Amino acid sequence: MDYVGGSNASGNLPYPNLIQKFAHQNQHAFFKEPVGERSASTLIRTEKDVLDELVEQHCPTFGSLSPAYEQILGGKKPQQLTFFRENRGTADHGLGRDDEDNYECAKYNILRHPRPEDYNNPDYIRAPGPVTGLNAAYLKLANYPKIAGAVMSAPLLPTRGPGSQLPGHFQISKAQQPSALTRVFEMPELCEKLMVEVGHRWGDLSNLSRTCQTVMFAINKVSTRVDLTTGNFLNLEFTDEEIAKETAKATEEQRKRGDIPVYVSASFVIVSNIRGQYKEAQDGEGDSNEYGYPAFPKGTYDRPCAAARLLDISRLLKSIHNRGSQMKILHLHTVPNLDIVVLMKCLRELPNLEVLGVHNCELLHFGTTVRFLKAIIRHNKKPGYKRVRSDFSPYYYTGPNRLYKAYKGEFGVVPSDHGVVDTRRAMAAILYEAIPLALNHDIDWFTPGTGMRHFLDRIPFALGTVRYILEAIYNLYDFETGVTCPKYYFPLFGEVRFAMQRTLYNDLILAVNGKPMDSGSLKAMTTRGPDFHLVRCSTCNAELPSYFFTTMSMTRQASQIECCGCQLRKMLEGQVDNFFQEKKRALEMIFDDKNARFKSMEEFLHSTRVASDAEIADPQFGFWALSVMTRKEFRESDASGGSPGALVLDGRPGPDHPSDVKKIYIWKEQTSKAMDYAYEHIEDARNKVNDTIAECHRRIQVLDYEYHAGIDYSWEITENRDTVDKLERYIDQTLAQSDLGQMAGKHGTRVAPSWEVEIERYRQLVQAQVGVLQNHGPYNTVGDSAPTGFW
Repeated sequence: MDYVGGSNASGNLPYPNLIQKFAHQNQHAFFKEPVGERSASTLIRTEKDVLDELVEQHCPTFGSLSPAYEQILGGKKPQQLTFFRENRGTADHGLGRDDEDNYECAKYNILRHPRPEDYNNPDYIRAPGPVTGLNAAYLKLANYPKIAGAVMSAPLLPTRGPGSQLPGHFQISKAQQPSALTRVFEMPELCEKLMVEVGHRWGDLSNLSRTCQTVMFAINKVSTRVDLTTGNFLNLEFTDEEIAKETAKATEEQRKRGDIPVYVSASFVIVSNIRGQYKEAQDGEGDSNEYGYPAFPKGTYDRPCAAARLLDISRLLKSIHNRGSQMKILHLHTVPNLDIVVLMKCLRELPNLEVLGVHNCELLHFGTTVRFLKAIIRHNKKPGYKRVRSDFSPYYYTGPNRLYKAYKGEFGVVPSDHGVVDTRRAMAAILYEAIPLALNHDIDWFTPGTGMRHFLDRIPFALGTVRYILEAIYNLYDFETGVTCPKYYFPLFGEVRFAMQRTLYNDLILAVNGKPMDSGSLKAMTTRGPDFHLVRCSTCNAELPSYFFTTMSMTRQASQIECCGCQLRKMLEGQVDNFFQEKKRALEMIFDDKNARFKSMEEFLHSTRVASDAEIADPQFGFWALSVMTRKEFRESDASGGSPGALVLDGRPGPDHPSDVKKIYIWKEQTSKAMDYAYEHIEDARNKVNDTIAECHRRIQVLDYEYHAGIDYSWEITENRDTVDKLERYIDQTLAQSDLGQMAGKHGTRVAPSWEVEIERYRQLVQAQVGVLQNHGPYNTVGDSAPTGFW
């Protein structure tokens, strides 16, 4: 449900635009400076001082210093608030949109993040009620991809071809496209040239494909689609010699049927899962609940197991090794078992690659952004390789929203909120490191139309802040590199320069916070004693205001202080959700190289060892699956001669056979071990989850019985309760590990923003402004179970 505008036919929002509303009322609740219509009598700007005048005189491109406003509150001492600057200089970084306010407010449409136990009506002004018409149709997408007649089966790939009238086809044409556009995209050479130009910007490419059916089908015509669901690599994993050899063996009848290996172009390759048709239950789907939320889907569609996924990564490596020199554009979408190590191995085999897109791959979360960026930079510095224009969308965590009893929220950047890291501050800290790195090497990941910007726009940041968080970091980069004004320009030296720096960091803090802040508190975040001061992170060496560090981290020694961004990286790397650790371990087993044998992909795919006689005689050892020589080749070879007793088990070479026929591929052996590990620790664990949880509940019941029956010593009581807490925590962890639930902080602590909370806050603000919700002041809460003490 990745649309931007509202569900109205006019394209307008189905609810008031809060950003525009802040222009007239409640200005202190929005982070941007009150200017023009947004100024009000309750907010009075403080007078400019000498520093303001010096900056305006000597560096007009910088803009103003942080504006402070006094808020008059009923005759009390006025509170001084600092806002995000309206005058930020003359630089335009291309981070905004023409319809910025409308785009940002459209994210808060409840139909984008529907709830099973709420009226998902985006008409926030009226009292909640059931959805109807087009809104009801949107609500059915809550079961996606388990819905019949889905139009798309993969990124850029329609389920049905042009002109098809089967379920899942496009709607009837609404308008005739210009003939010039049609001709350009119907010429494969020109179409491929266009893909080279826009293929590194996923947002632009996907929007282009939705322009009309002609464009989408033309893109599919010039690209080669690898299907990870069925493991169909279209012979890319075989060399030309291997294909020619198999073709030569084909019979005349096979040739007439076309049942022979074929060559495919490797110039533009898209690797992704392709969903099969959803198989509806024979007795039909269930009815929607009282809120109109669709019933849990009873049908199925085929998905490969975790062990089979490991074979795909080996096929991918073989394909890139054999066809890498032909690849110009490579898109990797939702590829399982792809991490930075595997990506770097792939890049070594792609000397002519010009465009690389990596999107929503499970092991490449937001914490890997800087590592991914550094890998691209290193690749682009290699002699003999073309410069790669890249795009990256980290993995987006939606949460198990259909299992709403175990569902705690859609956080986007993390699978579960452990109550430890404020993800807004943490993401800003990582961007603070990533953006200068990208700008230094002419890499654009953050303007509208890129995959990374699309990912950031999906995260529940405060209303209307994403663009300005990025802009604040861009402005800091320009200031530090001397673009805004020379570093050692005398009139702006010393105290004036510190004031300018503080202003830029204030902008970043206020944009992340989403609201103005008390001026004194804000200044304290960049001050030590009388001087301007930033805190250094001992892990990433970034220097940031104290706002981006937890209180606990700030109390440690300097060598142990860690910013929120590094804490987020560690949390993402250490997550247990959806068997993340087991998947990482299985992938590591494939590339286990303790003896440093694999200097290149060539060595990895062709390194062999001689299997011992004991291994060959072991029925559990899959010799023929790993052997360099096939069973047929061995039988036809001279080495297979001799008495039948010389062979063991299913015709395997015996002790008397030469070592050449006992060779096995090391990568196949390691992949086989990784698959066994995946079967045991992922598939079996998923099947046993109910038994594991039942056993935990049984132990909790026993402990509760002992507790209520009476325990003699206090230390035994403490031990009893601690054990119950550990078991309950283990149940949450087991559910999260199997992707059946989410973990929470101790005692339910939550600090990561979620879309559910943000949308509810938006809806309440709208209803308060139009008078649906009214605050009648405090009331006596004694004996009342109301969540607040206000009417």
